[in-house]
Amino acid sequence: MIQDNTIRNCSEGSGLFLYHTYADIIGCNVIENNQIGVTVLHNSNFNMIGSEDYPLQIIRFNDENEIHFNYDSRPSEFYYNKIYDDNHNDSYVYCSEVPPISRTIDISNNNWGNMFNPLLDLSPSGLYVYLPIWDPGNPRGPEDDPAKSLYLTGKQYEELEDFLTAEIIYKQVISDYPASDYAMISAKDLFALEVKSNQNFFGLKSYFENESNMQFNANITKLRNYLINSCEIKMENYSIAIEYFEEIILDPPSVADSIFAFIDAGYTYLLAGNGNRGCYGSLGELVPESRSQFTSKRDQLLNELYEEDEEEFENIIPGTAVLHNNFPNPFNPSTTISFSLPIESRIDLIIYNIKGQQVKTIVNDIFEKGNHSVTWNGIDESGKLVSSGVYFYKLSVDGKSKSVKKCLLLK
Repeated sequence: MIQDNTIRNCSEGSGLFLYHTYADIIGCNVIENNQIGVTVLHNSNFNMIGSEDYPLQIIRFNDENEIHFNYDSRPSEFYYNKIYDDNHNDSYVYCSEVPPISRTIDISNNNWGNMFNPLLDLSPSGLYVYLPIWDPGNPRGPEDDPAKSLYLTGKQYEELEDFLTAEIIYKQVISDYPASDYAMISAKDLFALEVKSNQNFFGLKSYFENESNMQFNANITKLRNYLINSCEIKMENYSIAIEYFEEIILDPPSVADSIFAFIDAGYTYLLAGNGNRGCYGSLGELVPESRSQFTSKRDQLLNELYEEDEEEFENIIPGTAVLHNNFPNPFNPSTTISFSLPIESRIDLIIYNIKGQQVKTIVNDIFEKGNHSVTWNGIDESGKLVSSGVYFYKLSVDGKSKSVKKCLLLK
């Protein structure tokens, strides 16, 4: 529970950063003047419920987004918050990794300040239900979503530590309302419930495997598979868990999925302990050298994953070299990387793998002023084809690092 705090002046990163976790952000927190106010990633469950009256819960004046979450970590409860900024340089709320088939996200009963423009301040546009807008001091209307009402009943029993009744209700939400967001939220809460109550992860794994509504659509099936693997980790079946992560890395649905799997595999190796870390998987680069090295690499990958694409701004700055997005991306077997130079310059363009190891030097030469394109055909310095996964390409101009971007090789 994160309650009644002031969180400010984190110039590099988020004031609050949640990764595969459960959190209630409640009361009258003030989150301001950070790079990002709140970031929530990778199958997290979070509620953000402010005070109905003054003092308010306020998220404001953060350099980029006030709130950023993955679609698979969208909020369960989100109301009575005052969220605003003094410009529209970045959206107030940003949801990443939105699947092709998605449901709207309820962020109604919040206050957005005087400058609010939903077309600019909620991204992607059209994903959210933001009306009615809340007037601080006035209560919101009654709940009319039966799935949500049933889920909240389960939460009440959980708060009373009647875990058995809460479990029954969460399973009823999944059974009765498999198409609702609250089915997925209930599935995550079932796992959290097991962590703090029975620790019967074999039984929970069996439930996820056999409950037909846990395969109702692609989104809940993806979550089901992840939660089954989380049960394997809790049962210390590390080889099964690492195999699951390696399959994602070798055939990733997205860049984010590959990076999350890389991080989760490294953490699983740490859980396995030094004596066993080398005997589970086939991808040796997933094994962290130490906990500190794992933490440093995790933070680097997460920072780079959603680093703002500044290409459109670079293009309007005179005298600036620009590294463009590769195309196609994802790619197989080759991709084109383009860059633009304001003057003749020495260029180094180098490919790195997800661990930061150099894979291939694509360019090391002098180029004239203008636009240029080169091709990477997915081979390393020795001429061998590299495996599927996320790679980074870095442009250096006259010996100075200019820009780094991501690409995804799918085979």
